[in-house]
Order: sequence, then structure tokens, then C-alpha cells
Amino acid sequence: MSSPEYNRWYNMHQRCGNPKADNWKWYGARGIRVCPEWSSFEQFQLDMGSPPTPLHQLDRIDSDKDYCKANCRW
Repeated sequence: MSSPEYNRWYNMHQRCGNPKADNWKWYGARGIRVCPEWSSFEQFQLDMGSPPTPLHQLDRIDSDKDYCKANCRW
């Protein structure tokens, strides 16, 4: 499976959960996590849908809080 949405989901998990990821220090090392519901790509896709344009990135509304439906937007 490879789509822009899947890649964003995968990268979110890497930066929050993989200490070897290049940007771990700004996410996982700071305690930023991905909500348990989003361990499933399908649930992430249901919650977030597709970005409006290819230029949109996944954004946390409050950068000190976790990745979850209530704190994310495209």
C-alpha cells in the first residue's frame, strides 16, 4: 500500500515511535505520541480523509499535544 495518505501516516508513526528516525528528537523524544486509534491506517483515513491538495501536510493544531483526530488537520 502506497498513497500520499499512507506515507503521511507511516511517517507520523516513525517520527513519534522510532528513536532512529531523523526527526525523532522533535516528536517522540518530546513525548509526542500517536493516539491508539491511529495504529490502524484505516481508522486514520476515516478520521482525516484525504488532504485537500497534494501540498497539504498533516498538522497538529497544538504542537505540544499528540496526533489524534481532535488535534490534527490538513
